Amino acid sequence: MSDNVPFQVNMNSNEKRPLPLIVAMQWNFILDSRSHDKGSMYNIQEWIKGISSNQNPSRVWSDLKRSNIIHDELYDSIVKFSVKGINNKTYQVEFGTDEVLYFIAAHLRVTSQSGKALEQIKEYLAKAGVLVDVLRRDSVARTKVAATGDPEALIGAAIDQYRKAGRDDRWIQARIEGVVTRKQFTSALSTAVRYASPYLFSTGTNKIYKGLWDRTTAQLRGDLNLKPKDNVRDGFGEFALIYTRLAEKVATTRLEGEDEYVSEKVAMEIIHEAARLIYKQAQETSQALGIDLVTERPLLQNRNE
Repeated sequence: MSDNVPFQVNMNSNEKRPLPLIVAMQWNFILDSRSHDKGSMYNIQEWIKGISSNQNPSRVWSDLKRSNIIHDELYDSIVKFSVKGINNKTYQVEFGTDEVLYFIAAHLRVTSQSGKALEQIKEYLAKAGVLVDVLRRDSVARTKVAATGDPEALIGAAIDQYRKAGRDDRWIQARIEGVVTRKQFTSALSTAVRYASPYLFSTGTNKIYKGLWDRTTAQLRGDLNLKPKDNVRDGFGEFALIYTRLAEKVATTRLEGEDEYVSEKVAMEIIHEAARLIYKQAQETSQALGIDLVTERPLLQNRNE
């Protein structure tokens, strides 16, 4: 398949094969699949080699397992099957569910050797993340998608939820676009840091917020009168969503531009610098409009509180 052809799956077609096998067919690589009580299982190292063109997939897989980014639920989705090698010896090889494969694709680093395939698959998964989260939260959307196979039902459900909350279309567009960028940001962060702490994403998010808004996640929740488990960005104003997205976009580009793995400390410095770059623009906009972009309250009101 040509590198210039974008990765697409027609959800309304009669295609019955699982998505991993469609990807393998489109990019012309072998992907062994087996049946199991947990569902269809796929050869993990064949997947890594196929989508990234890496000739040492066992090393890549070992690095991922040591990185602390694979949570227990994913480990529970991995089983071993006996596979006969070219030397006729039998080996125990790890297979995973489609969720495991998507997670791996999202966390692999795009390089000049990996070509366009990995980049396009990662972009697809980032966009799909918006829909998957809506599907998880909306029972009506789950029912409609199960009946029709129409992914637009997910987008519609998200829009309906936000409209019921009183949000206009411009805010909704900024929110959904921000979710896509957020997925790309966390993917770039996890692939840039080989040995990460369990708090990698939360620390990275706080670096964005501190650099851009001079407030931690907890402080932002307080300013927005949100509950501890509420998503901070659902309370942001439209401009706050736009500037947060821009800060994460700059951080993503810089993290992806690193040729080698970086320490978690260096990654946080990169994120903070990106946020401070956008901070200047956000502050000027805030002063010009006379509002706190996060809360959308007048600046004088914020000073008096």
